[in-house]
Amino acid sequence: MRWIEYTKLSNGQSAVICFDKNYRHEIGSGYDYAVAFAIANKKKVLRQWLNSDGYGDLDMTTTGKCGVEGLLWAFKMVREFIGTHMYENDRIIVYGSDARRQKVYRHFLTTRLGFEEILDPYWGRCLSLIHISEPTRRTPIS
Repeated sequence: MRWIEYTKLSNGQSAVICFDKNYRHEIGSGYDYAVAFAIANKKKVLRQWLNSDGYGDLDMTTTGKCGVEGLLWAFKMVREFIGTHMYENDRIIVYGSDARRQKVYRHFLTTRLGFEEILDPYWGRCLSLIHISEPTRRTPIS
């Protein structure tokens, strides 16, 4: 299952965020939601990129001319997704395509949403947030 959202940025570029649901095969575990985020000049390019499992012709080293605006929108979408689609023990997995992106994601997601950097046997080095029911949540969602 996929949850996909698009937006038009102020300079006319389009941004997309996609949450792909994957079952975790550990006993008592929930689902992993792998997050993909991209900016391109045309929405059509983003659709093609998503249909090719994130490895299409999209230049993975270009964030777009509205990178900060796009990142703030993606951050908002992650918060919304946590509040509306996740259940106990579900986990969001975020990883950047390069060290610069990983550093930006680490800053926003660890300090503002309580993500932790982990080394997962399947995903590799990534940022992870395990959903905890509200009364026992260690870090409030701001």
